[in-house]
Amino acid sequence: MTAEGNLWSVRLTATAEADYQNIIDWTLTQFGDLQARIYADTGRYGEALAAVRPATKLAPNSEISRQGQDMASALFAQLFLSPKGEDLPPIEALGMFFEFRDLTPIGRRGDEMIRRLADRLVSVDLLDQAAELLQYQIDKRLEGAARAQVAARLAMVYLTNRKPDRAIASLRSTRIADLSGELRQQRLLLEGRAQSDVGRHDLALDIISNLSGREAVRLRSDIYWASRKITELDDNILRSRVRSKDWLWRFVCPSPFVPGLVLAAQSRFAIAGRYSRELGTIHLWRSRFW
Repeated sequence: MTAEGNLWSVRLTATAEADYQNIIDWTLTQFGDLQARIYADTGRYGEALAAVRPATKLAPNSEISRQGQDMASALFAQLFLSPKGEDLPPIEALGMFFEFRDLTPIGRRGDEMIRRLADRLVSVDLLDQAAELLQYQIDKRLEGAARAQVAARLAMVYLTNRKPDRAIASLRSTRIADLSGELRQQRLLLEGRAQSDVGRHDLALDIISNLSGREAVRLRSDIYWASRKITELDDNILRSRVRSKDWLWRFVCPSPFVPGLVLAAQSRFAIAGRYSRELGTIHLWRSRFW
């Protein structure tokens, strides 16, 4: 082939490539970006997000593809971080999240997105689905203290769903040494509750043995009741009052917390049929703290 023929061949090839790119750009504009915007404006969010994907596959470096991807990312964030997606049924929202999870922002915005969706699922008793979402966050997105904190929320969901064994596994698999005091206490309380729920009452008491505060007192009382340790139950409530920093003031003017415990203990002792010493203790509580 002559030099002139080679030149024409190069020109034709360049023209064909340019025409091909023009066709791709037109196709992406008409059937990708435009279609996605129409779907988004009419509330068909899943179809809007799906309409952007062909553009990314056909021409990932195209400016039109990048614009479509930015639009999809913004729509995805609006659905899970603003009131825009509140009308979506929780199951549909969960399916959309997992289908397009590659659009999840990195960092705190993405974590907040998952937290909000999990809270929505829990609010409508979709506990298995909420647990699946939190487990995904633990496995794929987090580490360190943030991972331990989300594992505590996952354990709480498992306990609500009557799956204490899974709660224990979640807490143990995310255990680390350098945790803040509040988070550490929360995890110990959850593990103590879970161990009690599976029947390991002595281990549960040992786990929370060094904890103080109202939640610890309540949990300790629940464990004593579950293990039928009635004497330890009333001793635990009495000791909790004496150990308070402002016990003298509470001796004169107690908080509403004590009457609730007194009434609960009275009913439990009555059910257990222990009227002598236990009911005498209740009268003592009433005379001192009520």
